[in-house]
Amino acid sequence: MKPLRYLLLFLTLLPVTCIIGQDKPGDTKPAANQSSPFLKGKNGFTLRQNYRYSDMNTFDEDDNKIESNNSLRFNLDYKYFIADGFALGLDLKGNFSGNHVGNTDNLTRNWSVTPNVTYGKTFGNGFNLYLEGGVSFGAYKDITESPSGSTTDKSDLFGYEFTLGAPILLLGNSNTYLTPFFSYKNQTFDYEDGKETISGLNVGLRLETYLFCPEITCDKKMSISKDWYNKGDMFIGYTSTGSLEFGTNTTEYNMVPDEYKENFTDASFKAEFGYYLTDYFAIGAGFGFMSEMQKSDEFDTKYSQSSLSFMPMAQIHIPVENGFRNFFLQLEGKVGSQKAEYEFGSSSTTQEYSVSGWGANIGHNAFFTKHLSFTTLLGYQWRTNKDKESDVKESVKGFTLQGGVRFNF
Repeated sequence: MKPLRYLLLFLTLLPVTCIIGQDKPGDTKPAANQSSPFLKGKNGFTLRQNYRYSDMNTFDEDDNKIESNNSLRFNLDYKYFIADGFALGLDLKGNFSGNHVGNTDNLTRNWSVTPNVTYGKTFGNGFNLYLEGGVSFGAYKDITESPSGSTTDKSDLFGYEFTLGAPILLLGNSNTYLTPFFSYKNQTFDYEDGKETISGLNVGLRLETYLFCPEITCDKKMSISKDWYNKGDMFIGYTSTGSLEFGTNTTEYNMVPDEYKENFTDASFKAEFGYYLTDYFAIGAGFGFMSEMQKSDEFDTKYSQSSLSFMPMAQIHIPVENGFRNFFLQLEGKVGSQKAEYEFGSSSTTQEYSVSGWGANIGHNAFFTKHLSFTTLLGYQWRTNKDKESDVKESVKGFTLQGGVRFNF
């Protein structure tokens, strides 16, 4: 299936959800304790970037095109509580991307599906705790195409994971929770000539929501959005998350008796916040940090990379008293740095870049609860990477389309 078909399929999910969530005759909210997120009939999912499509081109200092990249990534999760404290769920992930340099195309075709089971309990003091277990299946494929021929490196994925989470309610009537979590994951990729096993622990923070079906509704006649975009209103963007992961990567080859192990440590943190200075006008910023490290004691090698970015932003809504008020123009900037270092024995190689850029997006908020909206952004991005040692510059520019659920308060 082509990436565009995946995108069109995903974009149909929102109106379907709206239709399902409409109040029907006789619909009433359960009389059970509303303070628990784990009640029968509740729907749960993570507030995150659900999909992102990009079509970007890289140019040298003389504005000559060096390479082009296109990518479609999606990350969806859903669970439904079939009984108090007991839920069944499903996670879907995919990465369909291509890198094109000269006459050579490097293509990635990855997908995975993870059915899972969750048991949650709310204790007498309002403390929420859940344990989730899932089994992952998928297929990973890397394809290289050139005038001399085509090669394919593919593997089948099987894995399992367990997550312990403690949702903390952000606002009394928001049904949105800040969830510290701790998880263990084990994934095995089977290739034709061997297998690779990645296992590790992960600790982090994320936003989650738990809703009864009657609480999910469409914003007909601005029944929800008429109360937003006023001075003092705020929002947290859907890219906000943080995690620290560490573990081992073990590779085994069918024709070689030895195992090759690498230790890894990955850390990432993203936060996006906006504040309405006046009606219809918000300012805010995003902050991002990433660090990755792979180390092999056997070969005395170490590879690490890191990045830091700050992204000021402004949103201007159409100042009308109808549905068009949900459309907005988002202008953003970016400053930051990137660093990559490779060590082999006593020698090392380092590359450092300064990063700057800007973007302009047309956005839309589709509210489906009082505090949650599915936010879509279509825009143009321009980024410049400058080598700190040689002062050589590259520019990366192109179009993006992305969407996810943001929290408004």
